[in-house]
Amino acid sequence: MEVFESAPPSYSEQELLDIAKTYFNKTGKIKPLVSERDQNARLIDGDDEYVIKVANSAEDDNLVEFQNAVLNHVAALDPELAIPKVIIGKDGCQIFKHNDNNIRLITFLKGDIFGDAPKSSLLYENLGKFLGRFSTAMQGFGHPHSHQPDFLWNLDNAIFTKQYIADIEKSDDKELVEYFYDRYEKLVVPRLERMRSCVIHSDANTYNLVVQGDEISGLIDFGDMLFAKQVNELAIALGYAVLDVDDIFAVSKALISGYTGEFPLSEDELEVLFDLAAMRLIMSVCISSNRASAASDEKHREYLTITQAPAFKALRKLRKIGMSFLNAFARKAGGYDAHRNLTPLKTSLDGIKISKMFDFDIYSEPRVLFDNAAGAPGTEHILNPEKHSNWVTNLLDENEARYGLGNYGENRTSFTLGVGFKSHGSPPDRTVHMAVDFWLRAPEKIYAPLDGVVQAIASNDDPFDYGTVLILSHQVDEGPEFYTLYGHLEKASVKKLNIGDTVAAGDHIATLGEIHENGGWTPHLHFQILLDLLDYEDGNFPGICEVATWSTWSDICPDPNLLLGFIPESFEHSDLTINDMLESRKQVLAPSLSVAYKKHIHMVRGKGPYLYDNTGRAFLDCVNNITHVGHCNPHVVNAIQTQAARLNTNSRYLYDGINKLAARIIDSMPDPLSVMFFVNSGSEANELALRLARHYTGRKTTVAVDWGYHGNTNATVAISAYKFNRKGGNGCPPETRLAEFPCPYQGRFNNYSDESGKAYAASVDEQIADLIKTTGEGPAAFIAESIAGVGGQVIYPDGYLKAAYEKIRASGGLCIADEVQTGLGRTGEQMWAYQLQGVVPDIVSFGKPFGNGHPMAAVVTTREIADKFANGMEYFNSFGGNPVSCAIGMAVLDEVENNGLRGKAIITGNYIMDGMRDMMDRYDLIGQVRGKGMFFGAELVKDRGTKEVAPEEASRIVQYLREDAVLFSTDGPYDNVLKGKPPMVFGLPEAEIFIDKLEKAFKRLYKEGF
Repeated sequence: MEVFESAPPSYSEQELLDIAKTYFNKTGKIKPLVSERDQNARLIDGDDEYVIKVANSAEDDNLVEFQNAVLNHVAALDPELAIPKVIIGKDGCQIFKHNDNNIRLITFLKGDIFGDAPKSSLLYENLGKFLGRFSTAMQGFGHPHSHQPDFLWNLDNAIFTKQYIADIEKSDDKELVEYFYDRYEKLVVPRLERMRSCVIHSDANTYNLVVQGDEISGLIDFGDMLFAKQVNELAIALGYAVLDVDDIFAVSKALISGYTGEFPLSEDELEVLFDLAAMRLIMSVCISSNRASAASDEKHREYLTITQAPAFKALRKLRKIGMSFLNAFARKAGGYDAHRNLTPLKTSLDGIKISKMFDFDIYSEPRVLFDNAAGAPGTEHILNPEKHSNWVTNLLDENEARYGLGNYGENRTSFTLGVGFKSHGSPPDRTVHMAVDFWLRAPEKIYAPLDGVVQAIASNDDPFDYGTVLILSHQVDEGPEFYTLYGHLEKASVKKLNIGDTVAAGDHIATLGEIHENGGWTPHLHFQILLDLLDYEDGNFPGICEVATWSTWSDICPDPNLLLGFIPESFEHSDLTINDMLESRKQVLAPSLSVAYKKHIHMVRGKGPYLYDNTGRAFLDCVNNITHVGHCNPHVVNAIQTQAARLNTNSRYLYDGINKLAARIIDSMPDPLSVMFFVNSGSEANELALRLARHYTGRKTTVAVDWGYHGNTNATVAISAYKFNRKGGNGCPPETRLAEFPCPYQGRFNNYSDESGKAYAASVDEQIADLIKTTGEGPAAFIAESIAGVGGQVIYPDGYLKAAYEKIRASGGLCIADEVQTGLGRTGEQMWAYQLQGVVPDIVSFGKPFGNGHPMAAVVTTREIADKFANGMEYFNSFGGNPVSCAIGMAVLDEVENNGLRGKAIITGNYIMDGMRDMMDRYDLIGQVRGKGMFFGAELVKDRGTKEVAPEEASRIVQYLREDAVLFSTDGPYDNVLKGKPPMVFGLPEAEIFIDKLEKAFKRLYKEGF
């Protein structure tokens, strides 16, 4: 006879007391306990309490011994775990045969039954921890009688109870059970063979657990123990835990995380956990329905099916939430990414560049970040589409913004929008946004950011839903398949698309819908990434989730910024305004420090050829030559971090980096330039160059080219006409003589011939002659930028420097080439711009581009000059050439050489200058375009014949470009030269943007008049 068919034992209280005394020498009071197929009674003996367990006469003796073996095993491995302890009776035995029944005595575990006790998340977490400890203790345990594959409640054999579906009374209940069996057979059974097995308790339901407060004080009833899949232990507990609870997410997360914190589950196990939990409930309703079908009367039938209502309710909740989502939820609670492909997707999308999504550039156009928290401005209009649309338009206008951004992951507490936002698994509404929104003034066209395939198209007219939604599938290289979702579309705009159609990146895929057809929203695009369609094959995929499930959903629907590539600050609200920063700046910084542009910019980040303001807007940087190999160049940043973490000290100590860097620079110089000094800035480099020349010659006076700029120290300002002959300057000091500015466009000699070069160099002769006449000696040095920078990107006539150097050297002076702006390959054709003139200086100075903006610079000279300078007075520069600076310098040279930046400078520079020359046919303001490589300019004049300068027009062009997210500047004696010297990573794509926007600026200037 089967144990379930055999009547349970029914000894009287006195008989039980006699049994306890006879076999265990225990006495006390008897209190009966509930049991399904055995007889259990509580024995109270003073402070000691026990449970007398009388097994069903049909129970296999070996199974009773098996239960004791488990209890003894766990007690030995985890003595503190609250499970019953086996009491040893007479003759050292633990099990006694009384009539046909096996008798045992175990300790009684005090506390309240879990099912009747108040429950908190902490209690469920502690339950998980308890069961995890139990599973840990059971590893390695084996018993021949643990194998019970045909046991009715064996979850591994859940398919057996499928035959009882016919006994379920209601058709909708039957359909529900069939749904779960279908999932089980298709998705779970094929995976079970790969999963580990172990002896498990197999029945941690809420009436087999004892609690004290928030702690588990006992696990009881080991009658269903058997060898089964390890994951079943947690699945069974989970199935019972979700019965009659409002917050399935909180309960299951606490239980799963508690369990896996003690006993980790594999990804496969977690991915079937909720299906197995559901199957435990399915087995329960099937078995009870079968037993009820054979009930002798209605009362008995009702008793047998009393637990079905909460089970069906829980199963329906699980189905509504979505079983695929719940399995992802289990993965996350169990310590894994919610989706296996999250990391592979991130890897495949790293550095990706998408095609345009709108008819405007989302990166360079101004934007404003929306705030949808309860009480934020504008949220009072959400329920009124027309008012909200007007508010959006006004907000965009006030901020001069092309569009608004809505945050991914934002908890939109203002969204109290009705039944569509209710949760199936927890009391709070769904309020966390799983997409990025692009808010617009009116409907606009949407374009595919990547090649893709149409996966789903759906329309939902419910208030505050998507309206029409489109889902595309994509795969990038060898990465995983993923999806992009586009919500709030015009229904007619997607009619041309069919499921399975391919679309190319840049294809027009849809148009945004008007308020009346997009769910009642102000026109905006809801843009979402999906790793899995889960159970939403029809396209009606959630776009908003519960706070409690965000950590899971954010793995299934990762940040769309993986594709969009906005900087993080794009999604950060800041209360700090430009005016606030200016006021603070005035309080702490000297007033002589200027701020760029009439409309100031708060910069927060840089990357490559771009700078980004505090809203995330990308500004194309056409003017910052100091960041020579691009803003925040990864190789340079890594060099800084690595060396700074290892050593940074001064050059009095020996370290190899300084020698290697010096040798590498010297290799790029012609003989006899062979000795280096390391300093911290271009100003410091030029000051040292003057000291070297003055010490070597014993003279003080310097001949400098007019409109030159060489630094901000006293000595370098004294040789910089750009400083001393402009506002605030005191004119040319006596120790400086100015040679005529050799400008072939505005100067006396209007071509680039050798003759012009020599003619301009005659001015150097004149200064030398006058100097000798008035002081009796020639100059110490001649200094010139190899291409005039602040003078207006002026390329000298051929032979100018050669003739000037010859004259200086003939008078006993030295020649200094200032390469602060033009060195390190910027001109493309040569590493150093002085080489374009066919000369070899005596001293070369260069500055912070050498460190990509890090404060480092250098001077290169001859051995003879350096040796004479070493007169006993040490030249020590505390941090010139420190290990970090040297590592940076090496990294900068790596980037220039390994990435072909000199060749790139020629190609890109020529493209830009050709583009500006082409504009000369349309805009006669452009008098001349000139430059070399990535050092170029255009001089604006009101009349090409008279060359009357146009500084106001040049300034307006620069301001227009700034409004269009391009950073440019003016220079030259009259500030009428548009000056370009971008980072060397500036390529043809950036050049095209620059030329397009420069053309746009000129069109605007001509339209507005000047």
